[in-house]
Amino acid sequence: MRRLNAISAALAIGVSATLGACIPRDQAGFTAIGPAHRLDAIVLAADASDHDSLRGLIQQLDSDDAAARLLAIRALERRTGQTLGYEHDAPPWRRDRAIEAWVAWYDQASAATLQPRAAPIPPAVATPE
Repeated sequence: MRRLNAISAALAIGVSATLGACIPRDQAGFTAIGPAHRLDAIVLAADASDHDSLRGLIQQLDSDDAAARLLAIRALERRTGQTLGYEHDAPPWRRDRAIEAWVAWYDQASAATLQPRAAPIPPAVATPE
């Protein structure tokens, strides 16, 4: 009987370890399944300097999670110095207007950073006389 219990326990441990390895792990990111991982991504984006993370922060302004909205607007304020009238606890229709303002701001900022620069003036080439 003791031997049967030991075998059952070993089998249960082996099966659970195997199944645990098959379950995908959720990682921090704006599209993470777990809310804690999304919040981690927002906190990391507050100190980031890349333009793409701003888009993720703006998307989080429309989250169903009030904590995500609060962290996102504070991160945007930290990075840009403005809120564009967004309040995380405002009614959805008011938040929608401010989100539209953020999207317009992002589009304008993206266009400004993606403007082609003038080609450098090539060095003068001496021509034989």
